[in-house]
Amino acid sequence: GSRSVPHRLNAEEHLAYELAKRRGFAVVRGSGHRRERKGSPLLNTLRQRSDALDRCLVWCQQGRLSEDDDICCIDFSPRRLDAVAELQKLHERAVSVALRMEGVRLVEDSAPPSATSPEQMEWPIWRLPVQITRFASPHSEPQLTKLVAGQLAAEFGLCADS
Repeated sequence: GSRSVPHRLNAEEHLAYELAKRRGFAVVRGSGHRRERKGSPLLNTLRQRSDALDRCLVWCQQGRLSEDDDICCIDFSPRRLDAVAELQKLHERAVSVALRMEGVRLVEDSAPPSATSPEQMEWPIWRLPVQITRFASPHSEPQLTKLVAGQLAAEFGLCADS
């Protein structure tokens, strides 16, 4: 591959990828983006995998600064669902699971996902708009974000044994 190929993983990202496959969620520092690349190769690769498996994608973004919240994200777009009602149910399930944990809050910019159009069904995943619901927890409690991600992974059958 070429360094201009966005899904090429370095050794650290490859280990994180294998761990994410087993746990059902990934953990990245900040946004996971690399300076010399557009986007996050790890999250791009996991999104492609989720698309192939028709599964949601879950990951944790650990804040870089002590005042930053840690964020747990779930992207529904790899499911490519064309029924708004079904997407709304998935969103509500995710919210119900995450908000059971004390200290977790729904990030305000998280809107219920919208249906995938018939035209978009044929698009490659990298072109499809993300449909992300975000949950924040204090940076001082990094295990809480991982706990939320683990609960979401279990709820949506994303762990290696599911």
